[in-house]
Amino acid sequence: MKRALVALGVGSAIFAGVYGLAASLNVSSSGLGAGNASVAACQAGTLTSSYATAYSSSTPGYNVGVVTVNGLASTCYSKSFKVTLVNSSNTSLGCS
Repeated sequence: MKRALVALGVGSAIFAGVYGLAASLNVSSSGLGAGNASVAACQAGTLTSSYATAYSSSTPGYNVGVVTVNGLASTCYSKSFKVTLVNSSNTSLGCS
């Protein structure tokens, strides 16, 4: 019985410590920790994109080498973003 109480006490102390550490992490628009926060978009406008393809006999098929994104607001120039080429079923066609 004493072992069970000791195990329960140690388990409770560990849980409380981990929970306390996680609660002390912050969430912001430039970093991620534990918690939640609303993050505003840096622009309201819609982005458009175009891409250039070139045939590759080693693939074989067409490869996309350059994607041009238009309509990006100047307030967003310092932000990073990811472009994913998808098919008509919204399935990624590869990664780079």
